[in-house]
Amino acid sequence: MDLWNYLGSNKYNTSAFSIVLDLPIDLTNFKEELNEFQFSLYLHEYIHFLQDISTMYGLMKLSDIILYTKAQAAYAVSKRISNIKIPAHAPSDVRLFSYVKRNYDLMPIYMGDTVRTLPRDNKHPFDKSIVKIVAIEEKMIIKPNIKEKIETLRVTIEDRNGNKESIVFGGEIICENMASMAEHGYLANLNKVPASPTTEYPYRLAEKLAEYIYPNITTIPTEWIFWMMDLCLSTAFNPGYVFYLLIKELKDVDFANNPNDEKLLDILKNIVNGGRYKLEDMYKEILDEFDQIFYLPMFKANKDWLKAEFERILFLRQNPRIMRYFMQYDGDGLSRVAKIVIDLLGHPTVKNDLSEAIIKPPAKALQFHQVMNICLWYFEAYKEVFLALNSRGHHCQMYKDCIRSKIISNDVKRTGICPEQQSIYSAVIPKSLCPFGVFWRSLGLWGKKPV
Repeated sequence: MDLWNYLGSNKYNTSAFSIVLDLPIDLTNFKEELNEFQFSLYLHEYIHFLQDISTMYGLMKLSDIILYTKAQAAYAVSKRISNIKIPAHAPSDVRLFSYVKRNYDLMPIYMGDTVRTLPRDNKHPFDKSIVKIVAIEEKMIIKPNIKEKIETLRVTIEDRNGNKESIVFGGEIICENMASMAEHGYLANLNKVPASPTTEYPYRLAEKLAEYIYPNITTIPTEWIFWMMDLCLSTAFNPGYVFYLLIKELKDVDFANNPNDEKLLDILKNIVNGGRYKLEDMYKEILDEFDQIFYLPMFKANKDWLKAEFERILFLRQNPRIMRYFMQYDGDGLSRVAKIVIDLLGHPTVKNDLSEAIIKPPAKALQFHQVMNICLWYFEAYKEVFLALNSRGHHCQMYKDCIRSKIISNDVKRTGICPEQQSIYSAVIPKSLCPFGVFWRSLGLWGKKPV
């Protein structure tokens, strides 16, 4: 297929630091090999990486996966459970893990509905391509088991066939809208349009919500809306509801009549009450947890990479306007600030459709031996353990790229089941382990089987 037109299927693996670019390209110099359309897709996924590693919302999800998996494993080990019923139990009555269970229960509320939520009914599918908002409703969600009341926003949308759906507006929709804005803004700056259409749900729903609440907001440059989304992700665990409150406040002061950085930041600060947590506090907590879980010598380069990324992000985030400048495209390419950000942070694992992968470390942050030992797939493997403990019948998806699985079985790509993963659930310990097996064993789960 013509490389120019081939766009493939692309995604970012949240909390696993992995971008999949389903493109038949040479990854050794991949950014120079990408045409404008393909680079815009890479930029879309790169925005998800930034959301994942540099916002309170993204770090909340990463922290939940780390701690919840640890709690589930600790319970199975302490109770000597051989067959772990999925989803695995995480204790809420133990002081050490009580807040872990609470945060995990709240995470789906903060995330809201996702790309895959619609269509719910295949017989009467909802057309996501063009939607309009017909109603919004604030709704309190009460979680009596953890004594929490969470404010959320339900948005009723209608497609061009008159079908209506009510969805929870949360962080996931904001993340997708931001990534889509970056992708489309880059192409628009080159006087090009995307090679394939983008559905308005979810990729423009945050913009549509802002316009629904405050029609005049469309008169200010889109970089402001992009920045507002980033600020909500960066300061709140519940960014969807905070975004709604922010737009309402901006309407009350007619912000579009005189856009002002300090006014926007002051309004947001009042909404989030100054913010209960700081980015540096979240980073310290996550690094401390990784020190306990990634304790083997083979993981040191991964922790060095993560620490370097966190240090660079703290430097960049000193200026709260950084992501507005990111969207100020210059000439015929990315903005100067976007180039600086991408250079300073590098990029995580990027895979193509040939099972090749490349990592670009943060510029001048790591020594040669650290760079040579980086294998970010260990983060992906830890997430696979989390999925195995929480999704019944989950098969490790790393078989698509794992050399060991291909050596063991030529049928693994056909069946989608890696025999290595199945053997890990037995009591026999092989001399060498795949990345999934390393974590299954280090968490004390060797010989334990999810059922």
